Amino acid sequence: MDFNDPSDWFRDDKQLEAVSAIVKDGLTDDTHQNECRYLMRFWWHLRVSYDEVSWSELQEHLSPRKLEIIDELMNAIGDSGDEVDLWISKYRNFVE
Repeated sequence: MDFNDPSDWFRDDKQLEAVSAIVKDGLTDDTHQNECRYLMRFWWHLRVSYDEVSWSELQEHLSPRKLEIIDELMNAIGDSGDEVDLWISKYRNFVE
């Protein structure tokens, strides 16, 4: 799976919106501004065809726990739409 080409990461817009909501509303915390900035760049990266953020930038700027969650998402995307649905179910109510 190519991290830089999100064009076929999701089954449909509904799945994209569910993942986007978890990233934006569940993972971002504006009290951690730098991390929040990179999570928002990742949120935008889910929607665009150009490179908004790199994996190495996420590794550098996210907490270990949030990087683990994004890594789980990327693995799910690489596996199947059903795995993405499981990720959504797992983190739908994420609160750190």
